[in-house]
Amino acid sequence: MNNTADEQGSASHDSAKLSVTSKSEERTLDNHKQLAQWVARHGGFIHPNLRLKYAPNKGYHGVVADGATITAHARVVVCPISIMMSALNVLNIAPFEQHGTSFPEPFLQRYQSATDTLQAFFLMEQYLLGDKSFWAPYIRTLPTVEDVDAAQFEAEEDLAWIRGTNLEVALAAQNRKWLHQFEDVNRMLMELDWNNARNGAYDYRLFRWASKIFGTRSFVSTVLDDTAPADKARPLGRKDPNHQLLYKLFSERFAVLLPLLDILNHKPAALVEWQARVDFVGLQIDEDYTSGQEVFNNYGPLDNEALLMSYGFVLEDNPYEHVLISINAHPGTPLEIARTWPLDDRSNETFNCYIYEMIHHLVKESRYIERALFSFDLLDSISVMISNEREFQAMSTRRQTLMSSSLPEKFDDFRNMLATLAQIMYDSGSRARRIQATDPSRANPPIEARTQKQKNAQIYRHKQVSILQTAEGVCAFVLLNASTDQQASDLLLSMRVKLAEMITPGLEEFCVRLQFITRRNELFTAASLIHLFPSPQANSVRSCLRDIESVILEAVPHHMRPHSDKVKTSIAISLSSLCQAYRSRTQLPFRLASWFEEISSSYPPEDPNWNYVPPPGPWAPGEEPPQALMYLLDSLPKVKDSLGKDSAMTAWLDPEKVCWAWNVMEEEGVRVPIEIERFVSEDPAQVEGLFGFMIYCRQYD
Repeated sequence: MNNTADEQGSASHDSAKLSVTSKSEERTLDNHKQLAQWVARHGGFIHPNLRLKYAPNKGYHGVVADGATITAHARVVVCPISIMMSALNVLNIAPFEQHGTSFPEPFLQRYQSATDTLQAFFLMEQYLLGDKSFWAPYIRTLPTVEDVDAAQFEAEEDLAWIRGTNLEVALAAQNRKWLHQFEDVNRMLMELDWNNARNGAYDYRLFRWASKIFGTRSFVSTVLDDTAPADKARPLGRKDPNHQLLYKLFSERFAVLLPLLDILNHKPAALVEWQARVDFVGLQIDEDYTSGQEVFNNYGPLDNEALLMSYGFVLEDNPYEHVLISINAHPGTPLEIARTWPLDDRSNETFNCYIYEMIHHLVKESRYIERALFSFDLLDSISVMISNEREFQAMSTRRQTLMSSSLPEKFDDFRNMLATLAQIMYDSGSRARRIQATDPSRANPPIEARTQKQKNAQIYRHKQVSILQTAEGVCAFVLLNASTDQQASDLLLSMRVKLAEMITPGLEEFCVRLQFITRRNELFTAASLIHLFPSPQANSVRSCLRDIESVILEAVPHHMRPHSDKVKTSIAISLSSLCQAYRSRTQLPFRLASWFEEISSSYPPEDPNWNYVPPPGPWAPGEEPPQALMYLLDSLPKVKDSLGKDSAMTAWLDPEKVCWAWNVMEEEGVRVPIEIERFVSEDPAQVEGLFGFMIYCRQYD
């Protein structure tokens, strides 16, 4: 089958893949028996102990004949190259034949490397030829145009069940692409006076059918690697007139239909071996089957989104289920720059980003909780996007991302990792709530899924929500572990009380089983940061902050000042006081002194780039300083006056020092979902908004 799609379970090619309607169910087995005979006449093979059967819940499939067995290492089905269908037939590249369908040369020249378009129109032509087509015995066994129509999510009552999901977007994009392809090619064939284009026999429904057949029943062209055209694609065949074309086709790969080989249903654990030879492709089973047992193929992994999009069915316990997260690298952004660097072995060329189901095999193989549910490219891409200047400069110097150089065991600074998980937590929660908000079963009054197609879509969307909620809970667990000194088991108990909605089934066992990459007690609220200071200094900072807030409150009403602005003000004043304390040789805890030495080396307090004080304005569009910083700067003169000239605290309120502290805070801070700050806050009722803000302060061994 097409290796770009990963089918699961034991679904059939006909009844499950395309949600075959009652018309298909009315077919007899005669067409499939005739197909087997046609394949045999052309040199193909079906094991004498393999019988073709039909069942409503399995569709057409193969079973071992009564009283017989098929032993391991037996070849069960063989398809000769003489009956295969692919772009090589369309282009009449020997030994693959057109069998009478020769499209106009200008059409072939223009679309010779657009194999999906060539093949769809070639299959449409064979369909319209009916019994006159060489492939008629095969086409009679395929799902009909009506079957494919019935599998679509086009009616409003069906669309409602995929609304808000990735599938809604993917199906719309696929249909736009197919419609554009059809109209473009059909227009050209009309201009070339091709009969079925001119008389209107070609239409979009038929094109969609042909595209679906190639999309769901095809195998990748690697099965033809031992054939003559593949040899001509290699360097030794460079003198052949078709060398360049064949090199491009085999390099980029194309789909191949193998009649009869696509009859067996799929089972993920089935042991099979593909045998691609010069003149045939065979399927060998590597396990024993006994009388009456269904014989299975193994197509590899497929998530429910791909299954539902391509085949019209889902699996409730799909071990390959995941959520695709689309992340675009916009021109000029750090992410676009990073994607020009050498590719990590754990990455892929398309940078696909996934959140995995807990039972996914990649999750089961993971040792670390921060890594387990998330693909490397997801962590890597977000890591670059949320990197601060210090982190991105380090990456640029190495031409290697932080995740590439440090994941999983080489981190010593976890700010970037925690910020990455904070972003994933927020995005996962938002996506889950968006899917739930459009769920018909949660409407008022609830709408019940009536058709099998709607029930499949409901299973798909519920699993997507479950995966996203689990990701949200795992990220929350890691962030809270970094924000407290609680043991993991105690933390999970606290989460069950305070964040019950994030404790999905199996999450607690999952979290306890895995190790942490990050460390406890490295992420601080404004209040917990002040607790690190010696008591006299901590009390002075709190007093100073009360005075600042009182002055700001006179100018800005409480309801107009976001909670995060107050947090940032507190952290900035704390950092300014730390700078002054260190420079005046105040005795500081080792951790605070070490932290200041580190941040001052990255952000020198005397550097104008970091201590620049913005003027009152006006400012050019896009260059406005943070409003919260300007409120803080405006408050400083009045607070200084209230302290008196001899107060040691007046040194903290130097505008340049405050601006330096503000910039350090922005660089080394972590924007977290509001639930995280509220969970660890001394006064949760005062924590408002969508996001909280915390500061990263590493431990020094």
